[in-house]
Amino acid sequence: MNSFLFFLAVIFLISAIIYFIFFFESMFVGHDLSTNKQTQKIIEDILKKHNLTEKKFYDLGCCRGTFALRLQKTFPKMQITGIDSSFLRILMAKLLNGWQKSNINFIKNDIFKINISEADVVYTWLWYSLLPKLENKFQKELKPGTIIICNESYLPELRPIETYKLGNDPARFEKVYVYKIPNN
Repeated sequence: MNSFLFFLAVIFLISAIIYFIFFFESMFVGHDLSTNKQTQKIIEDILKKHNLTEKKFYDLGCCRGTFALRLQKTFPKMQITGIDSSFLRILMAKLLNGWQKSNINFIKNDIFKINISEADVVYTWLWYSLLPKLENKFQKELKPGTIIICNESYLPELRPIETYKLGNDPARFEKVYVYKIPNN
């Protein structure tokens, strides 16, 4: 019985350490939230509507990759790349990717320094304060016709081609914004 209790104590300690590492990292690196299933369903509908289910999808600020992994199950022919600046988040995403035998490319990098010009679809759920700089990057790097999907935060200059409200509760303000890089 003592060895069983020791085993449980070790598992609890390891779990607590991992939790606190992610907690403190999220305080300094940024939020670590996964896209919820309701929002994912809206995004899946957007991808189907625009015939993007077999295209190149970039998840900027992918965190632990849970959204990208769920999306890969729905659209197995989609080429998904998840990018995050956190070593721990990308490590967790790669571990989950290997465990689920997915073929997502998870990259630890700064989203402002990595080339995203190959993307057909870009998804973000980032702080609003980052979006003006990110919008500038989009306009410089993305090819005409690229679809951008923003969860909650919106791009300040581009006008959305579609907007989806999350839920029917009037107190909720969350929206999904869809943009298309124009032909110049």
